[in-house]
This record gives sequence, structure tokens and C-alpha cells, in this order.
Amino acid sequence: MITFEEAQAIAFQSLEALGTEMIPFDTALYRVLAENIITKEFFPPFDKSAMDGYACRKEDLSEPMEVIETIPAGTKPIYTIGKNQCAKIMTGAMIPDGADTVIIKEKVQIWDENHIIFKDVFSSTNICYKGEDAEEGEVMLLKGTKLEAQHLAVLATLGQIRIMVYKLPRIGVLVTGSELVEPHETLRDTQIRNSNAYSILNQLKQERFHATYYGIVSDHYQLTTDQLLHSIKNNEVLIMSGAVSVGDFDLVPQILKENGFEILFHGLHMKPGKRLLFAKKDKKWVIGLPGNPVSTFVQMQEFAIPFLYKLMGCIALKPPIFLSLDHVLERKNGDKKEFIPVQINASGKVNKVAYNGSGNIQALIAADGLMEFPMGKNRLEENERVRFISF
Repeated sequence: MITFEEAQAIAFQSLEALGTEMIPFDTALYRVLAENIITKEFFPPFDKSAMDGYACRKEDLSEPMEVIETIPAGTKPIYTIGKNQCAKIMTGAMIPDGADTVIIKEKVQIWDENHIIFKDVFSSTNICYKGEDAEEGEVMLLKGTKLEAQHLAVLATLGQIRIMVYKLPRIGVLVTGSELVEPHETLRDTQIRNSNAYSILNQLKQERFHATYYGIVSDHYQLTTDQLLHSIKNNEVLIMSGAVSVGDFDLVPQILKENGFEILFHGLHMKPGKRLLFAKKDKKWVIGLPGNPVSTFVQMQEFAIPFLYKLMGCIALKPPIFLSLDHVLERKNGDKKEFIPVQINASGKVNKVAYNGSGNIQALIAADGLMEFPMGKNRLEENERVRFISF
């Protein structure tokens, strides 16, 4: 048994690059940049108005000012602003020469047909200056950045319509268990429906990963061997659920060893998901998830998805979120890191939801996420800060 942190470090050290490809920027949501993005111009490219108002000289604010033109956004000013002059200007429009201030229209009084006067205390120039957001030649996005909506907006602003990203790993999903049937099938005695495949596939889909589902394989040595080797053949990563523990029919560890895979770890000080397995052969990886549905869900969230992003060259995973605990929480044994389904209440604190253990996938419906009960602790106090993982 090793800690989760040790397991993650081992997995990340096993990584090898998958290669890169050029794609249109607007198809790149959740992909990982394989190049630095450098600005080729200033942003903004000219001094522009931050408000609808009047462009003028600060030194003239106490006097009536003549309105000499109107400047819509996208239109170049015609005149230079002189003494006691101003131009009506729209948000985003270019500041005319001679002006050093924009006064907002709500703080202006109409003096006569062609003149206005400022009726307030000066507080801001209301000008966005050329290059204040980014200068030409500046690194705007770093290689290894996971691209989200705000990054795509920046790429659009830069006119960077094609970008180099790391390739997506090809992922296979395989579920084991003679007791399992697919959701559309009628249950017979001793059978249960397969929920793990659909948990795994949709957790991957939420992160824009593409996966091939290879179905259910029964707890039969040769059948499991054949389906495992078939599933890994055309994929870099195989995610399996079940048959990775230490029972008589937990066949996967032995099959992997016999087919040249090195098991890098098999077992964590963690609950649920204690029997997580991780193996590698050449540029292929197998993630073996325990069969209980909450264990599968938690290890996908905590281990498998971060691993896939690291495999794609992501330099920084999301920072942890900490929230306050609404009540005292105790447990009998503190020898493991434990994840517990919780709700966020109206005060922004977390409450444990009703939860009957790692087979109780229904408990996740009432939960907003998971909280971490740290290894080495048997009691958490009211208002103590705990790590929160949102779904």
C-alpha cells in the first residue's frame, strides 16, 4: 500500500509524449497547447475609450467645452482636441489626438446646443491605453495550458486561428464481472446492471475525451485475456473496472503480468478506491479501477482524468478548493485518505450526505461534490477547512 500522492507521482513519472497536431482554435476546448502563443500586435492596438462619454483635456474640465465631432466605435477621429473642446465618443472608439480624458455622459450637463460642462469630481481618465493588456512579442498563453473558454476568447482576439496542441490519447473502456448485464437487459437472480461503464464514459465525455467502449467481459481467464489485449491494441490507455482486487476471480493483475505489463502500483491508503491498479507496457497504460461504483467514480475524478491531462502535456491541474465544514465529523480509523459525498449549504459550508459506502452510487445524486478526510485524522472540527472536489 502506498499513499495517493505517491501513486500519482509514479503515474506522472511514467508519461511519454503522444505527439502534436495542428487544429482550428475553435475546436480546441479542453485541449492542451503544445506551443507558446505570442502576440504579434499591441492590445489594445490604440488608445480607446472605456466608456460612452466625451473625450477632452483634463485641464478644461472646469469650463464649458465645445463638442466638435462624434466618434463611433470603428471610426477614426477627424479633429484634434484643442482648448475647451471635446468630442462625443462611444465605448471602444479611438481617442482623438489632444484628448487625455473621457468623462462619462452621466456626469455631463448640456450647456447649450454645442457645449457641455462636467459636473462632478474627476476620478478616472476612462481610457484603455495602447498595449496596456499586452505588448507585441509578449507570451500570452504558455505551452501546456489546458484551453478553456477564456483561452479561446484570447486566441480569437489574437487572430490565432490554428494552434498546435498535444494529441488526445486513444482510450478504451472495459468492464469485468460475470454478475453484470447492460442497462437494457432484464435482471435475473444474482445479476446487477452495469453502471460503471456509463460513469466512466460520461466522466470522460465531460472532459471532451473520446473513448471506445468494449463492453462487459465475464470473470473467465481466457475471455478476459483476449478482451483485454483486444481493447488495448488500438489505444494508449485502457480503463478497466473490476477484477483488480485480491479475490479468486480478480484476474487482471495476473493477466497483465503474463502479457508483459509492469504493475507500477496496486493498492492505496485511500477510501473508496483502495485497490487501484496502474500498469504500463511501452507507450500503453492500464488503469484498473475497483468494481464498486463510488470507488470507480472517485478514482476517475481524482486519478484517471488528471493522469490523462498530464499525458497530454498539461503543466498545471486545477488548484484545490477549500471550504469550511458545517459540523464535527468523526471516523474510527484514520489510516487512509477518505472521500465523502457532501452538499454545500446556504452558508457555503459542506455537510455530509446520507452515504452507505462505496456501493451506494445513489448518494452522489444528493451531493454537490466530495470532501477529503485527510489521512492521519480521526476527527474534523466544525468550521475546519476541508478540500472540496466538485462534480
